[in-house]
Order: sequence, then C-alpha cells, then structure tokens
Amino acid sequence: RVAPYCPRCATPLSSHELALGYRDNVPDPSVFVRFRLKKDPKTSILAWTTTPWTLPGNVALAVDNDIDYVKVKQGDEFVILAEARTSVLVGPFEVVERLKGKDLVDLDYEPIYPYSVPKQGRAQYVVPADFVSTEEGTGVVHTSALYGVDDLRLCLSFGIPFEHTVDLNGRFFAYVEKFAGMGVKDANDLIQHDLKERGLMYRSETILHTYPECWRCGTSLIYYALDSWYIRTTERKQELLDNNRATNWVPAHVKNGRMGDWLENNVDWAISRSRYWGTPLPFWVCEKCGEQRCISSAKELGLAEDFDLHRPYIDEITLPCPKCGGVMRRVPEVMDCWFDSGAMPFAQRGFPRHGRQEFDETFPADFISEAMDQTRGWFYSLLAISTLLFGQNAYRNVICLGLVVDPKGQKASKSRGNVLDPSYLFDTFGSDALRWYFFTAAQVGENYRTSADTLKEVVQQFLLPLWNCYAFHVNYAVVDRFNPDRVAVPLKERPVLDRWLLSRLAGLVKTVDSESGGRETDCGSRNLMPTSWPLTKRCRRRFSPWRGCSPRSRRLSPTPCTAT
Repeated sequence: RVAPYCPRCATPLSSHELALGYRDNVPDPSVFVRFRLKKDPKTSILAWTTTPWTLPGNVALAVDNDIDYVKVKQGDEFVILAEARTSVLVGPFEVVERLKGKDLVDLDYEPIYPYSVPKQGRAQYVVPADFVSTEEGTGVVHTSALYGVDDLRLCLSFGIPFEHTVDLNGRFFAYVEKFAGMGVKDANDLIQHDLKERGLMYRSETILHTYPECWRCGTSLIYYALDSWYIRTTERKQELLDNNRATNWVPAHVKNGRMGDWLENNVDWAISRSRYWGTPLPFWVCEKCGEQRCISSAKELGLAEDFDLHRPYIDEITLPCPKCGGVMRRVPEVMDCWFDSGAMPFAQRGFPRHGRQEFDETFPADFISEAMDQTRGWFYSLLAISTLLFGQNAYRNVICLGLVVDPKGQKASKSRGNVLDPSYLFDTFGSDALRWYFFTAAQVGENYRTSADTLKEVVQQFLLPLWNCYAFHVNYAVVDRFNPDRVAVPLKERPVLDRWLLSRLAGLVKTVDSESGGRETDCGSRNLMPTSWPLTKRCRRRFSPWRGCSPRSRRLSPTPCTAT
C-alpha cells in the first residue's frame, strides 16, 4: 500500500499520525508538463503536479471519461487539457477541437524519462479514472504508481507495470542516472531545469500550501508504496462511530465534528514502523514457505517472563515452521507507538494474565483530557483498540483542550523557539496565575494565546485585587477579634448591600457547581472574576470604626464571600 512516509526516520506513518503534523505556507513547485503524443509529437497532453520528483516514475496519464477536453493551438504546437482549465494557459490560444475524456483513452505518449519504461507490458498511455476533476490543474492527472494512493489503485486495475525510482531514504536509485543519489526534494529544481531544456516544461511557479510533515522530526513526508502491517479498522467502522456517539465530549461539537468526521473517513490502521526502538511486532514468518504466526506471549516462545522482548534480543529467537519445517524469523518492524498508548488501560496491568480485577474496576475510565489534536492520536487509539477488543470505548467523558499558541497564533514549539519557560513564569508570576489563566483565557477547546503580558494581566486584574480583598477583610477581622461562627443575623435584618452580595454569592455557587459538573470549567471560572470587587469598593465605608458601625455589622457579608 501507499502510505505517508518519513525518509529521515525511514518509516511509514498511520493516518492519525499524519494528521498530527501539517504545516501551513509550505513553498513547493507547481509545474505544468507536456507529454507528447507518439503519433503526433507536435501535440501534447498537459498535466500538472506539485511533486516534480515523481515524474521520473510516470507510467500513465489519467482523465475522466465525461469531462470536456479541448485541443488548442499555440504557435505551431498543440496542447490538450480540460476545457474548464484553459485559464492555466499562457498567451493567446485557438480551440481547434473538442473532445470527451473517453476520446483520449488509450493514446500513447512519449515517456518523459526512460526509467519507468517497462521491459514487459504496456505503460505511458492514457487511462480513465474516477478521481480526476477540474477544480485545479489541467483535468489530466500525472500518474506515478508507487507515490500516490489513487495512482497505485489505478495502475493495479489496468495491470500497468511499475517499479520504484526512489529508495527508502528518499533518494533516487542509481539506475535513475540523471538524479542518482539525490534526495527527492533536492531533485525538484534539477528536474524542472531538465524539462525546460528539453521543451517539456509548459510553465512553472512556486505555490504556498499546507503540507504534511513528520510529527517526530519535522521532515516533509512523501507518499510511498511499501509492504506494511495493517489493522482492518474499516471493518468495525460502525462500532467505532456508535461508541463515539455514546461518549460525552466537551466541547460537544467535537463528537460529531472533528472526531465524528475522522471516524466517518476511517482507513485501515498501518501499525508497522521501520524503526529499531519500540514494541516489536509479534509476527514470525517462515523463510522457506512464507507461513505466518502471531505470538501472544513470552511463554509461547518458551522464554522466561523477565526476558527482554525488545530488539535486538527478540530478533535472535527463531521458531520451527509447523508447515514445512523451515525456520521462522520475526519480521523486522516495530509497532506504532500510538498502539502502545491506546493499549494503556489494560496493558499497564498485564491484562488478561494479570490484574483482571483492577481492570474490571477501572475500565472504562470515567474521565480523560488532552489537547484537541489527540482526536487523531490518543483519543482515537484508545477508542479503536477498546472497540476491537471489548466492543466499547475506553472512556466515558473527555475534555478536549486547545493548544498553547503564541500571540501570533502559532503553535508553541521548541523548534519554532516560541515556547515560554514554565519555571520563569512560576518565578515571575506564580503558579496560580498560570492555573487561573488556563481556566479563564479561552472557552474549552479553543487555543490559548499565551505570553508573559497575558499572565501579567491575570495578576493585576484578578489575583492582586483578590488578595487585597482578602487582606482587607482579615486585617479588620483580627483587629475586631471577629469569630464568624458566633454571628447569626437573619437575612431580613441585614443591609440591602449585604443581601445583594449574598444573592450574588448564592448565584455564583450555583453557576460554578452547574458548569463544573458539566465540565464547562471556563464558564464557572469566569463568573468568579467580578465577585470580589464589590467586597472592597461597595463596603469600604462600613469598615471605618469612626462611622459607628459595630464590628459584627462590618464582617457579616465579607466573611462568607471571602471564605467561599
């Protein structure tokens, strides 16, 4: 299968890992290439791509049978493209012929590079496809079988032969002589220059778009066909959707929005990784006949429970093949680390061989919380594995938090250099300032635009006034030797200001209890903010001993407000 692949880490990524690492405003080439027809070299089919490095692997051009295409004349040459996309043409043109996509099917064209010309079989011709559109490009899709999901499916359906031009390190093989040893991104400019010199580059420019990068190292990903191990989660799609709907999400829109949409478009989970460190895949394959065996425990391998099951030790363990008597060896891949995270509820207890009672008492979890991006990470892996094994979700309630971003809205990241040092924040503003900021700065699920200035505002606008209010009350209470437990004045005998303040307090308690019970922590917290201000601003005169107010009268309302 074709999967997102990191050439630096030399490993494929799962669909939810892919979603963790998109970057905006990535510059990439946008090229329109001529594919000259064999029977009429003056006529070219125009195709568009943002990945010139895949052009040495081109094996076909895809069109839609029902799309309207035109053959246009420019100078002494002719170009074929979708009629709806003639806006990409440079300079004046004359339409000389109108065609349907089906009229182009089976036309042979000259390969722009010889590296993917098969020794046997047919390639470099036009084929029909259901994924071609006229929303962008030319209405003609350059097809390189091993570097696109649709490309591979299409080529397999037509029996078009293909082979890799790029190795697992993202570099061209030696037989691709013009670009041998070059990294795919590095080769883009050279490929464009080569096509221009040969008259095959119709036009080129640079675009800015959103592009996936490795969530581990930040390297731009490529789509690459390789053998991987998958969990067929698509067979349990409806169960995943049902279990998600039975879960209480905060914010509520995540359930059928971000998470629900993700599950609706669920694909099989690629769980194998071409890495050294990680949980080894427990699959042994016979070198002779290909028989496969999945191992469930160290005991099944005849190993002691304290045997280190990591590489390289586990790789030394071989098994006799029950089918042919050959030698079975473990496959070299390790497991997607997100599988480890999703297995946490039962794996941490050694379930099912150990900890069954503890597992039964604590599964599913009443509550979990993580950042919004974990709908593609931990939230998904927990849901997927629990659904596959137990038929239910691993959690009943979940709060999705926003991300910490800088004042410009960029995600806080060490690589970007925009991370605030927590130790500095604690030393400068105190830990309560940071806690209160995260409770009140944004609605649950929204991002937190964080800076030293925002925490300074928290201290100045809430914590210091609250502290002053508390200190004001305590100082007078100490002077008057006030004991709140001995004060019991009927509500109707209290001043209007007291009754108003106590009413506000009762309403606040109700609101905070209600909102916090519903896990809308931001609403309850924000209601706390203005309550302490009337305490000092409206009651200050009553605290002056020369005004003749009794100590008891001076303390009645401030005491429950400050204590609460």
